[in-house]
Amino acid sequence: MTYMKKSILAAWCCLVFTSCSSNGPSQEEYQQLKKENEVLTQQLDQCQNGSAHLLEGARILLKRRDFPNALSTLQDLLRRHPDSEEAKEARKLVETTKVAAKKATAAEEAKADKLAVLGEKKKAERSRIEAKYLAIINTFQGETFDATAFQERMKREGFKQIGGDYSNNFDGRYKGHSVVIKYGGATASSNGWVQNWTVTVE
Repeated sequence: MTYMKKSILAAWCCLVFTSCSSNGPSQEEYQQLKKENEVLTQQLDQCQNGSAHLLEGARILLKRRDFPNALSTLQDLLRRHPDSEEAKEARKLVETTKVAAKKATAAEEAKADKLAVLGEKKKAERSRIEAKYLAIINTFQGETFDATAFQERMKREGFKQIGGDYSNNFDGRYKGHSVVIKYGGATASSNGWVQNWTVTVE
């Protein structure tokens, strides 16, 4: 609690204490305390919302690149103290802050657009990699599945078996992406047995 707030609290505590006594405060005492409280309240408002205090607060916010709150503080200064010396600088800062805020917004939007494009490119690249390995897998589709041939092919692609020498699950990397291929068994169809696979690209 600041000294000014303590002073206001002390004044009102004195008033309450006096009112609780047997006789209570006189009308003259009450008016005096009320006047003192109003003065202290005005002084507190000046400390918190004075032109110098508001300008310093705006400068701090600008250093933090908090342009919306900085602009709000500067506009508050101009509204409360339009004829002060600080108002002259505040008017200049309002214009530069608006320009800085627009540039910051444009930069954020450009960054978001760039990330979106990059995300779409990565998504498309993952789809191409998935298609590449599904095409390899499809060469082993048929009535019978040659697991040995499939395993040798995946090893030539630089993949490692997951789960032992007899597993048809593989893990590898391609163009910086992690690729996991898992075998889900075979199901019967009108054209014979179909091998089921999942290809996960991260």
